[in-house]
Amino acid sequence: MDLKRLKDVTGVILAGGSSRRMGRSKWSLKLAGKELIFWTVQALQPVVGEIIIVKRPEQRIEVPGVKAVNDDLSYPPSALRGIVAGLMESKTGWSFFCGCDMPFIQPELVKFLFDLTPGYKGVIPVLEDGPHPLHSFYHKDLIGQIRENLETKSLKLLEIAGEPEIRRVTLKDLDGFNLDPTSFFNINTPEDFRRAEIMIAARRDGSG
Repeated sequence: MDLKRLKDVTGVILAGGSSRRMGRSKWSLKLAGKELIFWTVQALQPVVGEIIIVKRPEQRIEVPGVKAVNDDLSYPPSALRGIVAGLMESKTGWSFFCGCDMPFIQPELVKFLFDLTPGYKGVIPVLEDGPHPLHSFYHKDLIGQIRENLETKSLKLLEIAGEPEIRRVTLKDLDGFNLDPTSFFNINTPEDFRRAEIMIAARRDGSG
Protein backbone atom coordinates (compact mmCIF):
# COMPACT_ATOMS: atom_id res chain seq x y z
CA MET A 1 0.00 0.00 0.00
CA ASP A 2 1.20 3.47 -0.92
CA LEU A 3 1.98 5.29 2.31
CA LYS A 4 2.27 8.69 0.71
CA ARG A 5 1.54 11.23 3.42
CA LEU A 6 -2.09 12.38 3.63
CA LYS A 7 -1.37 16.12 3.65
CA ASP A 8 -5.06 16.99 3.95
CA VAL A 9 -5.55 14.88 7.09
CA THR A 10 -4.81 15.82 10.70
CA GLY A 11 -3.93 13.28 13.35
CA VAL A 12 -5.49 14.16 16.71
CA ILE A 13 -4.27 12.46 19.89
CA LEU A 14 -6.48 12.72 22.97
CA ALA A 15 -4.41 12.96 26.15
CA GLY A 16 -6.81 14.57 28.62
CA GLY A 17 -8.49 11.50 30.04
CA SER A 18 -8.69 10.81 33.76
CA SER A 19 -6.65 7.55 33.60
CA ARG A 20 -8.52 6.15 36.60
CA ARG A 21 -7.61 2.52 35.93
CA MET A 22 -3.94 3.34 35.46
CA GLY A 23 -3.80 5.54 38.54
CA ARG A 24 -1.71 8.27 36.90
CA SER A 25 -1.48 10.19 33.63
CA LYS A 26 -0.75 7.75 30.83
CA TRP A 27 0.82 10.05 28.26
CA SER A 28 4.06 10.41 30.27
CA LEU A 29 4.56 6.74 31.13
CA LYS A 30 8.00 5.61 29.97
CA LEU A 31 7.61 2.72 27.55
CA ALA A 32 10.95 1.28 26.44
CA GLY A 33 12.61 4.56 27.40
CA LYS A 34 10.19 6.91 25.60
CA GLU A 35 7.09 8.66 26.87
CA LEU A 36 4.00 6.82 25.72
CA ILE A 37 2.68 9.75 23.73
CA PHE A 38 5.86 9.78 21.61
CA TRP A 39 5.06 6.24 20.44
CA THR A 40 1.64 7.39 19.24
CA VAL A 41 3.08 10.47 17.53
CA GLN A 42 5.74 8.33 15.88
CA ALA A 43 3.08 5.97 14.53
CA LEU A 44 1.04 8.80 12.96
CA GLN A 45 3.87 10.91 11.55
CA PRO A 46 4.40 8.85 8.36
CA VAL A 47 0.79 9.16 7.25
CA VAL A 48 -0.79 12.49 8.32
CA GLY A 49 0.04 16.07 7.42
CA GLU A 50 -0.23 17.52 10.92
CA ILE A 51 -0.59 16.22 14.47
CA ILE A 52 -2.50 17.88 17.31
CA ILE A 53 -2.57 16.80 20.95
CA VAL A 54 -5.70 17.66 22.96
CA LYS A 55 -4.98 17.94 26.67
CA ARG A 56 -6.26 19.36 29.93
CA PRO A 57 -5.06 22.93 30.67
CA GLU A 58 -2.89 21.82 33.60
CA GLN A 59 -1.03 19.23 31.56
CA ARG A 60 2.38 20.26 30.25
CA ILE A 61 2.84 18.18 27.12
CA GLU A 62 5.56 19.27 24.73
CA VAL A 63 6.42 17.25 21.64
CA PRO A 64 8.67 18.87 19.01
CA GLY A 65 6.74 19.79 15.88
CA VAL A 66 3.37 18.92 17.43
CA LYS A 67 0.72 21.44 18.47
CA ALA A 68 -0.96 20.96 21.87
CA VAL A 69 -4.38 22.51 22.54
CA ASN A 70 -6.70 22.50 25.54
CA ASP A 71 -10.02 20.79 26.02
CA ASP A 72 -13.06 23.08 26.16
CA LEU A 73 -13.81 23.00 29.88
CA SER A 74 -17.28 24.45 29.36
CA TYR A 75 -18.36 20.91 28.47
CA PRO A 76 -18.46 17.89 30.82
CA PRO A 77 -15.35 15.64 30.76
CA SER A 78 -15.56 13.15 27.91
CA ALA A 79 -13.78 11.98 24.78
CA LEU A 80 -16.40 13.93 22.80
CA ARG A 81 -15.07 17.11 24.35
CA GLY A 82 -11.61 16.25 23.07
CA ILE A 83 -12.93 15.37 19.63
CA VAL A 84 -14.72 18.69 19.17
CA ALA A 85 -11.61 20.57 20.37
CA GLY A 86 -9.49 18.69 17.84
CA LEU A 87 -11.93 19.27 14.99
CA MET A 88 -12.12 22.98 15.81
CA GLU A 89 -8.33 23.34 15.83
CA SER A 90 -7.67 21.22 12.75
CA LYS A 91 -7.02 23.02 9.46
CA THR A 92 -8.23 20.02 7.48
CA GLY A 93 -11.71 18.65 6.87
CA TRP A 94 -10.80 15.13 7.98
CA SER A 95 -9.00 14.13 11.17
CA PHE A 96 -7.94 10.75 12.50
CA PHE A 97 -8.56 10.46 16.24
CA CYS A 98 -6.84 8.14 18.68
CA GLY A 99 -5.81 7.97 22.32
CA CYS A 100 -2.37 8.83 23.68
CA ASP A 101 -2.12 5.24 24.90
CA MET A 102 -2.01 3.51 21.50
CA PRO A 103 1.67 2.82 20.70
CA PHE A 104 1.13 0.29 17.90
CA ILE A 105 -1.13 2.13 15.44
CA GLN A 106 -0.59 0.70 11.97
CA PRO A 107 -0.03 3.60 9.50
CA GLU A 108 -1.22 1.44 6.59
CA LEU A 109 -4.52 0.88 8.40
CA VAL A 110 -4.99 4.62 8.89
CA LYS A 111 -4.54 5.07 5.15
CA PHE A 112 -6.95 2.19 4.43
CA LEU A 113 -9.63 3.73 6.65
CA PHE A 114 -9.19 7.14 5.03
CA ASP A 115 -9.79 5.60 1.61
CA LEU A 116 -13.28 4.67 2.88
CA THR A 117 -14.28 8.25 3.83
CA PRO A 118 -15.89 9.47 0.55
CA GLY A 119 -19.62 9.95 1.05
CA TYR A 120 -19.44 9.85 4.85
CA LYS A 121 -18.77 12.13 7.82
CA GLY A 122 -16.99 9.48 9.85
CA VAL A 123 -15.35 6.08 9.54
CA ILE A 124 -15.32 3.81 12.60
CA PRO A 125 -13.98 0.24 12.81
CA VAL A 126 -16.57 -2.11 14.35
CA LEU A 127 -14.84 -5.41 15.07
CA GLU A 128 -15.64 -8.53 17.07
CA ASP A 129 -14.92 -6.71 20.33
CA GLY A 130 -17.14 -3.77 19.34
CA PRO A 131 -16.65 -0.27 17.91
CA HIS A 132 -13.31 1.53 18.11
CA PRO A 133 -14.36 5.21 18.08
CA LEU A 134 -10.84 6.30 19.08
CA HIS A 135 -9.21 4.69 16.08
CA SER A 136 -11.44 6.53 13.66
CA PHE A 137 -11.92 9.37 11.22
CA TYR A 138 -14.27 12.30 11.84
CA HIS A 139 -15.08 15.24 9.57
CA LYS A 140 -15.56 18.86 10.62
CA ASP A 141 -19.19 18.54 9.51
CA LEU A 142 -19.81 16.59 12.73
CA ILE A 143 -18.95 19.53 14.99
CA GLY A 144 -22.56 20.68 15.28
CA GLN A 145 -23.84 17.20 16.17
CA ILE A 146 -21.09 16.63 18.72
CA ARG A 147 -21.73 20.00 20.37
CA GLU A 148 -25.42 19.21 20.56
CA ASN A 149 -24.59 15.92 22.27
CA LEU A 150 -22.30 17.68 24.72
CA GLU A 151 -24.87 20.35 25.54
CA THR A 152 -27.51 17.71 26.26
CA LYS A 153 -24.95 15.68 28.25
CA SER A 154 -25.21 12.81 25.78
CA LEU A 155 -21.55 11.94 26.14
CA LYS A 156 -21.19 8.44 24.75
CA LEU A 157 -18.94 8.19 21.73
CA LEU A 158 -20.98 5.31 20.38
CA GLU A 159 -23.95 7.63 19.86
CA ILE A 160 -21.94 9.21 17.06
CA ALA A 161 -21.27 5.74 15.75
CA GLY A 162 -25.03 5.33 15.35
CA GLU A 163 -25.33 8.23 12.93
CA PRO A 164 -26.39 7.15 9.40
CA GLU A 165 -23.54 9.14 7.81
CA ILE A 166 -20.92 7.09 9.66
CA ARG A 167 -19.20 4.26 7.78
CA ARG A 168 -18.82 1.20 9.95
CA VAL A 169 -15.81 -0.88 8.93
CA THR A 170 -16.10 -4.58 9.74
CA LEU A 171 -13.64 -7.45 9.56
CA LYS A 172 -15.27 -8.37 6.24
CA ASP A 173 -14.26 -4.95 4.89
CA LEU A 174 -10.71 -5.66 6.06
CA ASP A 175 -10.58 -9.04 4.33
CA GLY A 176 -7.40 -9.15 2.27
CA PHE A 177 -5.81 -6.29 4.19
CA ASN A 178 -2.70 -7.25 6.16
CA LEU A 179 -4.20 -6.18 9.47
CA ASP A 180 -2.02 -5.84 12.55
CA PRO A 181 -4.60 -6.22 15.36
CA THR A 182 -2.29 -4.51 17.84
CA SER A 183 -3.15 -1.27 16.02
CA PHE A 184 -6.24 -1.19 18.25
CA PHE A 185 -4.38 -2.02 21.45
CA ASN A 186 -4.62 0.68 24.08
CA ILE A 187 -3.07 0.84 27.52
CA ASN A 188 -5.63 1.30 30.29
CA THR A 189 -4.13 -0.62 33.22
CA PRO A 190 -0.72 -1.52 34.64
CA GLU A 191 -1.23 -5.01 33.19
CA ASP A 192 -1.81 -3.52 29.73
CA PHE A 193 1.42 -1.57 30.15
CA ARG A 194 3.35 -4.73 30.97
CA ARG A 195 1.86 -6.40 27.87
CA ALA A 196 3.03 -3.45 25.77
CA GLU A 197 6.56 -3.81 27.14
CA ILE A 198 6.55 -7.51 26.23
CA MET A 199 5.26 -6.77 22.70
CA ILE A 200 7.95 -4.17 22.08
CA ALA A 201 10.66 -6.50 23.36
CA ALA A 202 9.36 -9.28 21.09
CA ARG A 203 9.36 -6.98 18.07
CA ARG A 204 12.91 -5.88 18.76
CA ASP A 205 14.05 -9.48 19.16
CA GLY A 206 12.32 -10.38 15.90
CA SER A 207 13.98 -7.57 14.00
CA GLY A 208 17.38 -8.56 15.27
